[in-house]
Amino acid sequence: MIMTMKKLTGLFGFILFVLLLCGCVSSKRTATISKEERKAAKERYETVTNRYFDFEYLSAKVKYSLNGKSLSGKLNIQHGKRICMTVAMLGIEVARVEADNDQVVIVDKFDKVFAVLPIAEAAARLGLTEEAKLDAVEALLLGRIFIPGEGIATDKDFKRLSWIPGEDQLLTGRFDGNKYRLDYSINADNHLSQTQISVPDKNATFAWRYASPIAVEGGTVPGTEILEGKGQDHQLSAQLTITTPSVGKKGWNSFSPTGSYREVTIAELMTILKNLKK
Repeated sequence: MIMTMKKLTGLFGFILFVLLLCGCVSSKRTATISKEERKAAKERYETVTNRYFDFEYLSAKVKYSLNGKSLSGKLNIQHGKRICMTVAMLGIEVARVEADNDQVVIVDKFDKVFAVLPIAEAAARLGLTEEAKLDAVEALLLGRIFIPGEGIATDKDFKRLSWIPGEDQLLTGRFDGNKYRLDYSINADNHLSQTQISVPDKNATFAWRYASPIAVEGGTVPGTEILEGKGQDHQLSAQLTITTPSVGKKGWNSFSPTGSYREVTIAELMTILKNLKK
């Protein structure tokens, strides 16, 4: 279970890192393609965005695979408001990471401790105060294109990206921000196959690859998601396998600590985990 919490914390740490990066709104478009290529690119882009379905709540079973080990849990999303990723052992929830537009809460139910990380605090550490967006993480988890400053992409956002045709019918939509670059890859089947974030100043690259789309509500969500990230001091490789996704109007109860829980800082939580046997 200890390794479970460490792995889940590391996984969500990278997700939070991406969430923070995707808040900047300044962009520039530099690529030039022919009129015919642009028309074809627009049609393919709209095929992707037309698969986005509306929902209030979405839930799914998830298997996390990190460093050759697998963990089971659930993914819950309240559109635009909350995200919850849990881990269970023998059918009992032992850990969770919850996020809303204000904070991230990491809960170790085994040791009865939890830590709260205000989004503004994390953003300040990266020099991106008040620029975090929860819907950037939602877009990553559901395999959707996110436009910084706008939100999850619609048909109207085609012009906000530069379009680059590639080999094997690969099409890349690029967003150049002041501090980073976003590349969205569309494959020959007109599904989003990869989201990549590059941050030159931090020598960091984060790629989120998608495969095995699952039909949901007239649209799709990825069945397999592979994450690879590399920064100055961190490296991550993980996989999410999503099964039985469903939508509805009933959500889940957010974590509410009872008297048996003890709040610690993020640093204290990491120390607790490091001091316990693997």
